[in-house]
Amino acid sequence: MSFICPQSWQPLEVGQRYLVLEDKDGPVMEVKWGPVKGRFSHKTQLKKLASMHQRKLAKTLEPCELPPKWAKSVKRFDASAFSWHGDDTGAKGLLLYCPDCRNASILQFFKEGAAPSRVLESFRDHSESGFAAWSLFDIYAETPDQFQLTSHSFLPGKFSLSFSSDSAKLHLYRYSPASVLLANGGLEGFSRSVFPNLPGEPKFSRHMGREAVEFEKLPGEGVKGVLDKLKIKGAWARYRLWHLEKENRILAVVMEGRKAESDLFDQISAHYEIT
Repeated sequence: MSFICPQSWQPLEVGQRYLVLEDKDGPVMEVKWGPVKGRFSHKTQLKKLASMHQRKLAKTLEPCELPPKWAKSVKRFDASAFSWHGDDTGAKGLLLYCPDCRNASILQFFKEGAAPSRVLESFRDHSESGFAAWSLFDIYAETPDQFQLTSHSFLPGKFSLSFSSDSAKLHLYRYSPASVLLANGGLEGFSRSVFPNLPGEPKFSRHMGREAVEFEKLPGEGVKGVLDKLKIKGAWARYRLWHLEKENRILAVVMEGRKAESDLFDQISAHYEIT
């Protein structure tokens, strides 16, 4: 799922299939999405949406005419509009269904004039490249579609996004300020401080022209190798950390799985950057 929004909108809540954006005055937009099993019905989805609200607000939720500008922006979807209101809050939104990927999305805008046309024109609920794009705060990443977001954290000095597939786990990290974090032990020392059980010896290299260090655990041999491949953690793990000097950031990619996937690891690392 991707869309373009005003620079002043920032993530307030991020879930596996849920996102709330806010500006300096409060929430401006909420998005929920997910696959549809069986036949899609706008009426059924609207009832589900009403059940998520407090009883008082649910009574005010009703279908409304799709504004012409919105209709033009979402003509590739099966779309309908709705609205609801309370004493001091309300929203106008859309139910969007994509027959190609069978995803349904609910978009709600909490403020009048919240630039929805630009958001709707750019809204995509599936990727045609096989990779999903993530752009939050100052980080940008592309992850394979088979990896689903499982957890996230945005703390001062440390961001993290964790994903999981049927056979592997993927973790993306961003640390700052690099000048302070690297002052004592350099990139290797910092790596060992955040990942205490790093496998093997460090391998120093350049990643996209940046100073980098890697650690890798290779699958075992014989019986141990067979047993390792039965669990996601244990068979193979690879760590790469690199220093973006100008941006004063450290980025890290960690991947672990039942088998070595070095090409995929390199592809993910190449598309993880600071914007």
